[in-house]
Amino acid sequence: MPDIAVIAPYAGMVELARELAAGCDTSVSVSEGNLGAGIDMAREAQRSGVRVVVSRGGTALLICGAADVAVPVVSIPLLPPDFAKAVHRATQFGRVVGIIRFVNTLTPNTSMLSHTFGVRILDLPIKTEGEALDRIREAYGDGARVFAGGVACVTAARALGYPGVLIESSADSLSIALSEAMSLAVKTARLQRRVQLLRDALDLVGDAVIVADAEGRAVEVNRAAKRATGTDGSTVLGQSIGDLAERHASMRHSLSADGQRLGSVLILTKTVPPARPVAGATSTFDDIVGSSRHLRECVRVASRYARSDFDVLIAGETGTGKELFAQSIHNSSPRRNGPFVMVNCAALPESLLESELFGYAGGSFTGANKAGRVGLFVQAQG
Repeated sequence: MPDIAVIAPYAGMVELARELAAGCDTSVSVSEGNLGAGIDMAREAQRSGVRVVVSRGGTALLICGAADVAVPVVSIPLLPPDFAKAVHRATQFGRVVGIIRFVNTLTPNTSMLSHTFGVRILDLPIKTEGEALDRIREAYGDGARVFAGGVACVTAARALGYPGVLIESSADSLSIALSEAMSLAVKTARLQRRVQLLRDALDLVGDAVIVADAEGRAVEVNRAAKRATGTDGSTVLGQSIGDLAERHASMRHSLSADGQRLGSVLILTKTVPPARPVAGATSTFDDIVGSSRHLRECVRVASRYARSDFDVLIAGETGTGKELFAQSIHNSSPRRNGPFVMVNCAALPESLLESELFGYAGGSFTGANKAGRVGLFVQAQG
């Protein structure tokens, strides 16, 4: 598994990057991919455990903006000599050169380039590949007859019938990016171990938890949430947390630090068996059939406790008749005419325990009953 993945937008960079990677102290993979193809390669690199992605121009910009790619991206800089070599080649086609570059690259020193080569330079930054054609048409109206830039620029210029010169990255620019990537890979390795620790801890939580980023997109789904949504989690990632909240009974909590919103946590609530308020318990001590000394002693003690006003804890394994004794105690107590509320606490998720026991007002949280709900303690009070 390589630590660093270099995604080169053109074949010449692939060869140069492989030569430089051979001298690195860490493992580096190099592949060719531009723009959309580059994003797919970045996703695959992330799945394989790569710690840092290195790319250039529009490809690096797109990878940085991909919601499902969390691996840090190092952008290969365009250095002044890189611009100079491309402008020098472009002068054979015209005296006005348009430089098409993505906004994440270094702004060229147009005055120095113009003075050095005796040409007029137009700096034409773009944010997306689709803007290249429009900027070239505009620059042509301003006198530009040749264009220099990345693969997107060359492709767009030639599509319009104009000369296009590729700005190639030098060994120096690639070395700078690889050096930064190696330093970042060490830090990322520590961070990835910590993130994995938190993910494993989140999977141990019984509640179904979905974590969203500041834009409200799901970025983490724990094991319980995968079961609750009936998915492996991949289809949930990237979805709007608001849409998920509408489809599932849930509680939502916002997260912030230093006054800045970090994201939110959505806890999907389980379907809880409703409490069963009963006007009067149906069983009495007469319904407890048995002649063993231990059983008769339990009935005798329970009968005494029934006449007191103290809380009674009944302990025993499943199937030993705890509920039968509870109803019998109730029916032998001064409160026999009051309500008897049975509830399975084991079926109550921790996130809902407070609202079930004490009740809540309408609209208190996402998925809450609009009319509110009376708590179990109030129901038992009668």
